[in-house]
Amino acid sequence: MVLRRQPRSRAAASRVAAALAFALTFSAAGWSAERAGPLQVSGQLGLLGEWEMSGELAPSARDEFAGTVKLAHVGICTQDGPETRSGEIRLRLAGASQVRATVVLDGVTCDYRGKKDDAFKGVLNCPDRRGVPLMLWLK
Repeated sequence: MVLRRQPRSRAAASRVAAALAFALTFSAAGWSAERAGPLQVSGQLGLLGEWEMSGELAPSARDEFAGTVKLAHVGICTQDGPETRSGEIRLRLAGASQVRATVVLDGVTCDYRGKKDDAFKGVLNCPDRRGVPLMLWLK
């Protein structure tokens, strides 16, 4: 069997079709603030993942979501039930593989940048404090 090189017009058309298919798949996955409905966020915060984060974010701008999050301390040292806190988050999708967020907890504004692996993994950086690992899952 002899394979022949496609003429440039067919090769170009194939690349365009592949790019269009990728774009449609990306859009169908719902990774846009213009999609209907809120975005569910969950996560683990801390060196040992001792804080669980959950919340529902509403679209606020193109590729941006905002809302409240709840944190629950679920580490083994908790007594009398988990300690809970609430805060606000503004999350921006930076392509399919990165996310940036501003999180306000107890009046302190922190920044987060995560890269996609099995979850968005990154570090939550707050002023005058050491960075803390944060893993986020988005639905």
